Amino acid sequence: MNSFLIWLIVMIFLILVVKTTSKKDKKGAAPEPRPAPGPAKTRQVQKPITDYVVFDLETTGIKRQSSEIIQIGAIKVVNSVITDRFCTYVRPIGYIPDSATNVNHITYDMVKDAPDLKTALQDFVSFFGSSLLIGYNNGTFDIPLLKRDILAELGLELENDFIDVLRFARMQLRGLENYKLSTVANYLHIPNENAHDALFDSVMTYKCFMVLSQDATPEIKNAKDITTPQNKRPISEGKEIEARRLSMILSECDDFAIEGHTFCLTSDATVEEDEQLSDRITAAGGKVLKRMSKNVDYLVIGKPSERWKYGKYGTKLVTATDLIDAGNDIKIIREEFLLKHLSGVIS
Repeated sequence: MNSFLIWLIVMIFLILVVKTTSKKDKKGAAPEPRPAPGPAKTRQVQKPITDYVVFDLETTGIKRQSSEIIQIGAIKVVNSVITDRFCTYVRPIGYIPDSATNVNHITYDMVKDAPDLKTALQDFVSFFGSSLLIGYNNGTFDIPLLKRDILAELGLELENDFIDVLRFARMQLRGLENYKLSTVANYLHIPNENAHDALFDSVMTYKCFMVLSQDATPEIKNAKDITTPQNKRPISEGKEIEARRLSMILSECDDFAIEGHTFCLTSDATVEEDEQLSDRITAAGGKVLKRMSKNVDYLVIGKPSERWKYGKYGTKLVTATDLIDAGNDIKIIREEFLLKHLSGVIS
């Protein structure tokens, strides 16, 4: 055998040995360590939302680019209980179109002596501060409008977090005819007699939020007549304030007259339907307004409500007493007194 053939056989043998050893090393070797995992992506559990400000705006139109704010209403909520409220009309630069008045019942006469936008916004910003803001359909209308006007009038950026209760309603109440605040409130058995009043809508939004959010208690969720937690116990409004409000309610009124005077009816006037009573007042020469304002001569109330024990006198009665304190000549009369007078005027 020549030397070349011997060399070739040796080389082939060595190559086979090297390959076999390499395969054994790979099979017995520990697997390469994988990169250490990053921080686990966990979903944080949010704390119950108990402190916030619920607000609503009434405007001169439905297009935020051209609309002006004419009323701001808000309530402050601490530990899920209403603790304070804010409400003001706002004097616009332009006029209030009939299309807006037909919805919110706000006329120029009601706002002509109100604070201008800058003053109203200064007071409102002081009221809500850094609070979480809650509203209904505020994500597409109220918040952008508020951002625009706060920046333009005060030079401030609105950076508060906010929640749109409309999203809660659409997620949890499937199949409603529409998702207007009044429709959702009716479905949840929440009274909405003064819809499109900024303060009342704020309270109504608060009640809807309490039911729709996970923070709602079973007691509130299951209640047939939804009430706020504030209704569950008497509030500390003070006996002197309570006595003052009640003392303004007149059982008799010597200089009472219907003709040429304006009236406003509360929802607790129960002897007659509002529409029927309004027709009788109009037939006697009076005028009935839906909103309580300084243009009203007489506020008509029915029998004391169970809610009065808790200091819940209703927006109209509270507004009337505040206007009287401010020097306005408004009289608060009982429905039974008005009916007696109507019986003597109209056959």
